[in-house]
Amino acid sequence: MTDKKQNNISGFKVFLILFLCIVINFIGKSFADMYSLPMWMDAFGTVYSAYVLGLVCGAVVGATNNIVYSFWNPMSLAYGITSVAIGILVGIASRKNYFSTLFRAMSLAGNITIVSVGISTVLNLIFYAGNTGNLWGDGVRDFLIEKGVIRIIACIIGELYLDFLDKLVTIMAMFIMIRICKHIKIHKNNKIYDRM
Repeated sequence: MTDKKQNNISGFKVFLILFLCIVINFIGKSFADMYSLPMWMDAFGTVYSAYVLGLVCGAVVGATNNIVYSFWNPMSLAYGITSVAIGILVGIASRKNYFSTLFRAMSLAGNITIVSVGISTVLNLIFYAGNTGNLWGDGVRDFLIEKGVIRIIACIIGELYLDFLDKLVTIMAMFIMIRICKHIKIHKNNKIYDRM
């Protein structure tokens, strides 16, 4: 097999992974919207592609997801900034072995949550008067405002309510998947070694 053909196959595999990650993000977001879940469920494909292919591919998947979703909600384009930031952060973190231990993975989830809340809250305030676009996040925000909490703080907490669970579940799912794959690989290698 020539090097040129190997590059074509490699390029096709990259394209296939990117496409599947975009589909996973879209299905997750649609599922969360359909059932009014207290999370977004639109970042697993971004996290997976950033881990497997690097930060550029993670950013591309995140941005593309928002471009696709903008056909239903044009303001989704602006939130592409959040998705790109997630792809970049996970890409950098995976190079630094943040998925090697549970503590490091949870730290990554916390860092992504802080960045997501920071960017999304600003966009929420600019475009939606602080609304999160989610029944649960808006409910938390409205409850806090009724209790006399400063509006901007209530908006931050409403977004945090959604992003914390969403990013924690996404990163933990990735961490578990990596652990399972490593276990299978070790088990498979041991079987091959036993046969020798």
